Amino acid sequence: MGNTCCRKYRLSQMTVSKERYDNTSHNILPNDISGGKCDDVEKPRAKVSETHLESKFYRAKALYKYKKLFENDLEFEKGDVLYLTSDDLDGWIAAVHSKTGRSGFIPGNHVRLDNDHPTNLDSFFDMDRLTCEKQLFLPGQTIGTYMVRCRGDGSGYALSVLDSDPSTGINRVRHFKLLKTDDGQRVYITQSRNFASVMELIKYYTDHVIERSLRLTSPCPRTFTPPVQFIDFEVNRETIVLGNKLGEGEFGEVYEARWNDQLKVAVKSRRVNTDVESFLMEAQTMHRLHHPRIVQLLGVCTKPPNAPLLIITELLPKGSLLNFLKSEEGQALLINDQIRIMTQIADGMKYLESKCFIHRDLRAANVLVDRDNSVKVADFGLARFVHETTIYKACKLCVYWRNTVRLC
Repeated sequence: MGNTCCRKYRLSQMTVSKERYDNTSHNILPNDISGGKCDDVEKPRAKVSETHLESKFYRAKALYKYKKLFENDLEFEKGDVLYLTSDDLDGWIAAVHSKTGRSGFIPGNHVRLDNDHPTNLDSFFDMDRLTCEKQLFLPGQTIGTYMVRCRGDGSGYALSVLDSDPSTGINRVRHFKLLKTDDGQRVYITQSRNFASVMELIKYYTDHVIERSLRLTSPCPRTFTPPVQFIDFEVNRETIVLGNKLGEGEFGEVYEARWNDQLKVAVKSRRVNTDVESFLMEAQTMHRLHHPRIVQLLGVCTKPPNAPLLIITELLPKGSLLNFLKSEEGQALLINDQIRIMTQIADGMKYLESKCFIHRDLRAANVLVDRDNSVKVADFGLARFVHETTIYKACKLCVYWRNTVRLC
């Protein structure tokens, strides 16, 4: 799996979000800010000036509401301002709430750094052009609804706006390249006017037309809240209640389940013996992978040793892409929908490659479909624990999907 250098790098990074703050000889936040350690979060904090906080921490704004799930996490509302100990939004981050003064861990995928970089705008979405258009065409969106996204060629950003065709009255999405001046210091849509930042450009075109009668109204609303990874990688088995069986694969049986009677999850139950130590090393690395196009590994249950090993992931309600494509809804997909699915799979695989991670078993059965028909790559890495322990035994391998290197 990748080269040794990449493997060591991943393993050195995998526990930073928890281990980094668990050392009892250090407070997560300075005493003059937090009044104590992060496990003290229920006690109100003394009010501290935002100027003082800004001098020590990174200011962020909440994209979603977050309800407390764990002992030492921090609850907040959409739009709340928080101050973070790190500008790395991967995993869990120690933070201070600007209004209450409380401190605790927050999920990094629920906030954006509060600055004028395009990726930190409320209107920024990490999605491709086709997915963007589908989002803007959802019922209830008004003319002028917009989003900022990365351009397909990776050369910069684009502003996508819901418009109406003046000749037909039918809604359409307009895409404007956000171009830079020759010195790279300013941004513009048309050369007649440029701006110091994308934020400034958006503010201007909220009050002034881009062309004809089109002006920006509001950012595209967020219809999907990203999954919250468990703070503790090892999950108490008693907090998992198995429900309906969803399917069965090479790794084992898959169930719909509830964690702590609060969160719906998917649970894979390992049916044969596994080298737990090797599995944990690989799974902890997988636990550190975060991307909109891969299924999030939330945690595992490895205790007690004689019980089935459980892998807990986010739940995608429409199941595997293989079964979805055979369904009536899947058969009705248009060519643009099919291209969007292929693009999203490629995005997920590109991310895994960037992390020096090999999937080992990419096929339609290991791609899952969400409620909005977007897809995520699943079961990356798990093939190792099937193939290495059963490689010379009667084991069902999907030859049709297997590349020639794996067959040799």
